[in-house]
Amino acid sequence: MKKTNSFSVVKKQHGICLSREGKSIVQFAEGDYLLEEQFELPDGSALIWIVDGGGYDDGLHIYLIGKDSRVCDAIEGGITFVPAILKIKNFGNNWVDFEFFNNGKSYRLEVANKPKFRLCLPLGWRYKKLFAKHRLKIREIN
Repeated sequence: MKKTNSFSVVKKQHGICLSREGKSIVQFAEGDYLLEEQFELPDGSALIWIVDGGGYDDGLHIYLIGKDSRVCDAIEGGITFVPAILKIKNFGNNWVDFEFFNNGKSYRLEVANKPKFRLCLPLGWRYKKLFAKHRLKIREIN
């Protein structure tokens, strides 16, 4: 996995969207969205980290985008009345260690080669599509 800068969050006439080379991929409701991190995986897909909010009730949206610019999987995190700052601690070929909530906990996001049914995530995290197969997985590491 390596850092990349092929994606951007842009304001368009119909709202805010994540785009790659001018092509809209994901559209968001109005609000404050900041593209915090982006990584390219060895298979050409990308992990995109977007934070929304403004101090409290921040949300983190993590997207797995395929080479074809299609959303393959997505996870979001947020806890009411808990401030959050994204801090990437370390990363490897298919994983990223990070902190988000100011609760002293670190998490590992792993990207599996093949999707499978996963339901359980740590407190504050959820899949954007619950009853589906997922390649992304988050677990606490401390």
